[in-house]
Amino acid sequence: MGDTDVPKVAELLSKSSAFYDAEMIAGLINAMISHAPKSNVIDRVTAVQVRNVMDQLKATGLSLP
Repeated sequence: MGDTDVPKVAELLSKSSAFYDAEMIAGLINAMISHAPKSNVIDRVTAVQVRNVMDQLKATGLSLP
């Protein structure tokens, strides 16, 4: 109990018609990180980092809201 099913969360988000901004996505990622084992390379993400990744994905032609 307490484990986050990351693929399931990603699937649910991909099927959702709701809009998630960089702040919300960073919060979701940070919540998943905080419940993962402490051997993670990433401790925390910021909205700016999420926005940068989204911009890079859009630049490659990936359609994002």
